[in-house]
Amino acid sequence: MNSKAPLPLAERCGQPPSYLADGDQGLAGDGHRAQLRLVIFDFDGVLADTAEDHVQAANAVLTHCGMLPVSPLEVRGLIGGTAEALMQRLMVDANPGQVREAASLFKEIYATCYDRSTRLYSGVLGALDALRTEGALLAVATNKAEAITRDLAQKLGILSYFREVVGPESVTNRKPDPEPIQLILSRLQLPAGSALMVGDAATDIIAGKRAGTLTCAAYYGFGAASELEAAEPDFGVSCIQEIPGLLSSTSLDLSPR
Repeated sequence: MNSKAPLPLAERCGQPPSYLADGDQGLAGDGHRAQLRLVIFDFDGVLADTAEDHVQAANAVLTHCGMLPVSPLEVRGLIGGTAEALMQRLMVDANPGQVREAASLFKEIYATCYDRSTRLYSGVLGALDALRTEGALLAVATNKAEAITRDLAQKLGILSYFREVVGPESVTNRKPDPEPIQLILSRLQLPAGSALMVGDAATDIIAGKRAGTLTCAAYYGFGAASELEAAEPDFGVSCIQEIPGLLSSTSLDLSPR
């Protein structure tokens, strides 16, 4: 297994990461390296910046509960888990019943506002086009409601890129459990070693490792860099434009760590 420390970020977004050597053949290179055939993305904080709509829903709940609103910075790092976990972190003095009620209200409100301010990250369309040109299959594994994810992807113009979109409704256990990734691999009939899981949270990296895929930390997303580094991803990028370069410019040991 690869025992290297987490890889450094690229020095210039959109340029080959500084840890890649000139002339390297990449993940799809010669026969002794794994051939990357599938890239699996998390959605929130990787493909789309969904923070403002989450903040709007969370503050509506807090106001309903007689609490002061919170800043976007307080919410960003909590996106990607369950609504219960989000509200528990924001309502530290609430009892379990109050948290459940708040989480239920959050889901109701978010379902009405999830598409108001959400935007694709810069470079997403170009990166997806480049990956598809390279012959990679694309999929989404998210803890976000599957129907909302599909609708947002459709409205943002990227749904057609993905062979699979798997949310919590399709599995028994959500990330960091490997089940969502394993389901995608099963549906596409691909081995884990041919896939790369890209996420902005430690749960994404852990899920990928447990499933046996390569992993890539999206340091531009919502997750804390320290938590991502602690999960020991195989690769790290500072913007999504760097991901296609991993297919053609990496000569590192490709055994998942």
